[in-house]
Amino acid sequence: MPAWLTRLRQRLSRPVIIWAGVTALFSVLVLIAISHLAAVPAQETMRANSEQQRVIIDPATGVVSGLSKVEAEATPFEVADEEEAAPAVDESEPAVSEDPETPVTDEVPAGEPVETPAASSDGEGFVPLTLTRADPPTPLVPRSAESLVSAPAPEISEKVENELLPMRGENDASAATLYAKSFQRTDGEQHLVSIIVTDVGFNGEVLNQAIALPSVITVAISPYADVPADQIGALRNKGHEVWAMLPAMGARYPQDDPGPLGLINALTIKGALTRLHTLMANTLGSVGFILPPDETFSAQKDLWKAVFEEIHGRGLYVLSTHATRDAKALTADKKQQEHIRRADLLLDSTPGAAFIRSKLAGIRDMAAGQPDLIVLISARPQSLKLLNEWLETKPLEGVATFAPLSAIYVPYKEPAEAPEAKGGHGGGEEAKPESSGGH
Repeated sequence: MPAWLTRLRQRLSRPVIIWAGVTALFSVLVLIAISHLAAVPAQETMRANSEQQRVIIDPATGVVSGLSKVEAEATPFEVADEEEAAPAVDESEPAVSEDPETPVTDEVPAGEPVETPAASSDGEGFVPLTLTRADPPTPLVPRSAESLVSAPAPEISEKVENELLPMRGENDASAATLYAKSFQRTDGEQHLVSIIVTDVGFNGEVLNQAIALPSVITVAISPYADVPADQIGALRNKGHEVWAMLPAMGARYPQDDPGPLGLINALTIKGALTRLHTLMANTLGSVGFILPPDETFSAQKDLWKAVFEEIHGRGLYVLSTHATRDAKALTADKKQQEHIRRADLLLDSTPGAAFIRSKLAGIRDMAAGQPDLIVLISARPQSLKLLNEWLETKPLEGVATFAPLSAIYVPYKEPAEAPEAKGGHGGGEEAKPESSGGH
């Protein structure tokens, strides 16, 4: 035994030596247990992957794929037809029908979960089962005499850092004029009503409903839509004017996140403009941007100034949907205020049939009392169904005229001669509006 170990043993008492040995053994056991527990998730993951514990269920047929051949040959479970699926229920305000014999229920958008009723406390009911309906693809809408100018138009487009962006061209050509739907006021006292379907792009059923609406209805596409260029092309081929939603931080940020392209206060000016350029590239063919109703980004003075000047400089309009932030709140420049308006009415803030019908019925009186009226409606199947039914009654006859949103940005100007209407309506920068600022 080494001399140093002998001397150490002589200096330490027997109890101390026993205690040190027990402590060392316990420490080793603890380390072994920790390493074993840490290895369990990895082992389980490897085992699950090796055994391919993954199946895919076709909600339309009930066919289960990803199983062994024997299991796959088993009879698939039955799936109810789409008409029999239980509709989503809005507990905040149930849908009410004016005709008690034909109740109206909220329709569930394609691509959203559909749940069977949960079992009740007495054991009755069904076991919850969640399915996802197949989302119809973007329809191929052929071009016709009603189609708008194809986008991107080369005379108002440029490439910036590998992204194709709108720009101002010669003779005041811009996205706000060239991509706009042609419209000409026939009477200086004519009242206009513009209806905009907002946040389209996440649901194929809603997209088809929007395309089927009268072409005078404006559609606002989300930059997060599935292949937004295809959806914008289909809408414009049908004759709809298209705008783009501008994702921005709101009153509930960061709980409500505007997404990876959202404009937030943590961005630098360069970062905000980079996101804006991506938004513009994703939504080429749009006439302008629509801000969210609760947005607070425009209160970020320097950031908003840089963003708005870039939007304005590239020839797009801006629509505010905030209750108090009109053109004067968004910019002090009177020339720039001509390119901003504020929405007047949201039809389906409460998504119930009775509420929406009541709001629709009030549009006629509102339109009679003001020259221009901007109305928003969300991209929900039931909302668009009720809107279409209302439009079929010709509700504004003798009081006001439906118009694309861009028409409200251009003041009435008596033409010297009958114009050769082609492409978007004119006016643009040379027109001086009767009043600056939003509604």
